[in-house]
Amino acid sequence: MKQQVIGVKRVHGKSKVGNQFDMCSLLCVVPVEPGTHGEVQIEGHGSEVAEMVMDAKAVPQFAFLKPGQVCEVDLVTDQRFFRGKFETVVVGVAKPQPVAASGR
Repeated sequence: MKQQVIGVKRVHGKSKVGNQFDMCSLLCVVPVEPGTHGEVQIEGHGSEVAEMVMDAKAVPQFAFLKPGQVCEVDLVTDQRFFRGKFETVVVGVAKPQPVAASGR
């Protein structure tokens, strides 16, 4: 699955009440999709940021990303059972292909 990726983020540690947590996300750019959904209307133009669930073991594979850079990446995904349903999880990258970079 090809996506325009801008970053990956892992937050892990121990909560205030002592529970361990580990959350990992891939951040990608997707088109704003205007439309009407029941009583809700969405208006907009351009792009927005979307998050995908990611396996923490895949974070090092995205070390090529730099701040301000957008890369078209061929993502490797899998399915996992979470809270009673299946969800798609990013488990790696096939080939990074830089699309554009800013001068940061």
